[in-house]
Amino acid sequence: MVKQLLLILYYLKLISLGLILVFLIGIIIYSKKLKIFPKKIRTIKDWFGMNPLLDSSSKSKRAWKEIQNLIEEDYQSSWKLAVIKTDALIENFLKQLGFQGNNFHELLISLKLKGYQNLDLLKGTHQVCEEILNNKDFNLSQKEALNIIAIYKRFWDELVKNIL
Repeated sequence: MVKQLLLILYYLKLISLGLILVFLIGIIIYSKKLKIFPKKIRTIKDWFGMNPLLDSSSKSKRAWKEIQNLIEEDYQSSWKLAVIKTDALIENFLKQLGFQGNNFHELLISLKLKGYQNLDLLKGTHQVCEEILNNKDFNLSQKEALNIIAIYKRFWDELVKNIL
């Protein structure tokens, strides 16, 4: 009788262990579908002050160096590309910071709601970038490109300063 009871308990332990594994796998699968882990990891990193933007600072330095190299070339197409890359870099940076918007204009509205001022310059530089993309015959001097990139760079520096 005792042997049968121990055998039943042994099988119950095996069944419960199997059920635990099945439920654990189910929890992992559904948490991946619900994207719970990335949110929790981001929350933990924020709590410890580990900013993901600081992790990618070498990437941003490389991007700014590439933009600088493009602007120093003697070709108008390189200057246009530098402006386009700078615009894209700022847009991606804003999205990484958590500003809401599907395009640059929506991101600017989100920035205005957060209290950022003097966004008209940024809006103007983005309009020049859109003109470059939409009009293949658009003329852009190196000086104009330098001014546009300087505006974006000042804005970038202001954002980074506010983060840190």
